[in-house]
Amino acid sequence: MSWWAALPGALALAVIWVVPGWAVLRAAGVRGLTGLGAGPATTSALVGLLAVAYDAVGLRWSLASMLAGFVVSVAVATIAAWTLRGAARALRTHTRPGMELPLPPPLGRTEAAALAAALAVAVVLIAGPMVAGMGAPDRPEQAWDAVFHLNAVALVRDGGNASTLGALGPLYGGGSPYYPTVWHAVAAVAPGLTAVPAAANVQNLVLAAVVWPLGMATLTRAAVRPGTASLLAPVLAAAFVAFPTVVFTVLAPWPFGLSVAVLPGALAALLVALRTPWRWRPKTAAAAGGLLTLGGVVAAHGSGAFSAVALAGLMVLVVLGRQARHWWQAGRAPVIVAAAAIGVALLIAAAAAVGGLPALRGTLGFERAGAESYRPALGKILRDAPLVYSYDGGGRTHLIVIALVVVGAIACLVRRRSRWLVVAWIGAVLLVLLAAGPEEHPLRPLTGFWYTQAARIAPLAVIPAVVLAALGAEAVTTPVAGWLRRHVPLRRRAVLLRRPGGWASAVPLVVPLALVLAVVAATGGGCAGTSRNG
Repeated sequence: MSWWAALPGALALAVIWVVPGWAVLRAAGVRGLTGLGAGPATTSALVGLLAVAYDAVGLRWSLASMLAGFVVSVAVATIAAWTLRGAARALRTHTRPGMELPLPPPLGRTEAAALAAALAVAVVLIAGPMVAGMGAPDRPEQAWDAVFHLNAVALVRDGGNASTLGALGPLYGGGSPYYPTVWHAVAAVAPGLTAVPAAANVQNLVLAAVVWPLGMATLTRAAVRPGTASLLAPVLAAAFVAFPTVVFTVLAPWPFGLSVAVLPGALAALLVALRTPWRWRPKTAAAAGGLLTLGGVVAAHGSGAFSAVALAGLMVLVVLGRQARHWWQAGRAPVIVAAAAIGVALLIAAAAAVGGLPALRGTLGFERAGAESYRPALGKILRDAPLVYSYDGGGRTHLIVIALVVVGAIACLVRRRSRWLVVAWIGAVLLVLLAAGPEEHPLRPLTGFWYTQAARIAPLAVIPAVVLAALGAEAVTTPVAGWLRRHVPLRRRAVLLRRPGGWASAVPLVVPLALVLAVVAATGGGCAGTSRNG
């Protein structure tokens, strides 16, 4: 099978992953780039729910039944949104200020064009090396986990059951074991891709080259708006080997890769939910959207819950704490006490329920050898070398990206905005070091949620690193762009873009994007080499 023959299937998978979730979020009021970027996480939640429901009622899982479920889900979300609006009108609250979700400002024409160009560049930079490594769409990958997942896709196709609660029982000798099957459910019904390896390979390409950079652009715009950082994030997201290259090729825990790919978009929806004022209609809609996207991360892979907590847990506590303090000062102490009590009770109940799951106990108890020192792992993180097997990819050129990350972190600390990104990045790096370092460290069990594998935790460090690097690139190039706008004659600007003032408006976008392209060109060799080896 040629890649040209697989292109229609790739486009269809891109639509399947983005559009249904986007439509549901749009009904809830989450629109614009946030709705697009968080759409795949919502689609993941819908697939997980539909697969379990279909198994419960005896309905076969197929492309037609999945699409029908999407249509019903969008209809239900639309009706729920209409009901909320009708209740607001009946209570005469629809004219109050703050009733809309605090979404990032919409992209202008120039910004939208620049973002589209950046996403196109990211697709080429990510998909190119992966396509070269795969060789052909229908060539099965030989990695350890890949063989299991290919068999799982074939099982879902043959049996018509995609439920997380037992669909893969035959691969475990019977029973109804828990196993995250969202990735397998969509691959099993991929349009136009009849061969199981082709469906798996093409879906991984879509998740890596489309869903991932789109989510990073969305998270960046939600976290550090306004500015050009969100236009740089997709390209910088293609500069790392730890994700998506290693996870979708040489490591091959594909459901886990799905949970990481949709996590940035889910975090963006979570930020919108946290920032929404405490008025019942907008808060209900925003909370429902945020919880649905986070549910999609967990449905993709159970470790997604702990990934979200590791990156955004502190940020959530800080934001809710500030809002609680404001309410307390406003004389609503009983409400705060009751909400805190309910929250603690829910957390305890959730911890008790999850702690009793055999799958989690098996994951936490997974034994993995460590190194005698943290130095080798730290060197690999800084060089973005694969933290798995014996690959020696990465290089000193990637230190340029790390330098941009540091500059972005300093900018966050100085401006006292989005400092949670710095904490998330440092925390994720420390988790990687714990997993890769000495076995006797008392905190090493914290990495058990990711099988104590450094290569699985490294993608968590990439997510805040991309946002911080985009901020760093913006901070470095802003003075250059300002100098050009002041000193390049107006007539020359008009000639360059064939319209008056065109160059002046494009300079703040062109300069940082040119820097990022140069950086990625200097660091891209590691990605290509790793993918070919995979």
